[in-house]
Amino acid sequence: MRDLLAERSWQIARFVLGVLQMGGAALSLLLILRMGFTKLSLGVVMVTCLVTSIRVVLFGARSSQGPIAMEKRKERSLPRSR
Repeated sequence: MRDLLAERSWQIARFVLGVLQMGGAALSLLLILRMGFTKLSLGVVMVTCLVTSIRVVLFGARSSQGPIAMEKRKERSLPRSR
């Protein structure tokens, strides 16, 4: 049960970071196109880059599952001692 809650928490975190990343990218593009390179638009770009970096560090660039699932995969791939 504990693993299920932990895995669910990672899934929620990944979803929220993804939404922030996509929203930040869209807002950045909109601000740059409408207002040019202002302090506000560059600030939004920097925050979006920070969110993207956090997401890559936590979940990997291409992993489709969170850290708990990756740990389970590692455990399954280790040879068993007799």
